[in-house]
Amino acid sequence: MGTSSSSVVVTLRSYYFNVNNFIYLPVDIFGHFLIIQIFI
Repeated sequence: MGTSSSSVVVTLRSYYFNVNNFIYLPVDIFGHFLIIQIFI
């Protein structure tokens, strides 16, 4: 039982990490684009 619950936690963690990358990567690119536009 302990091993299965810990593997679920690992799966949730990797899923959360992937979702964060998916959300923040375009936001990061868009943010850099906005900063470049402001300075130009």
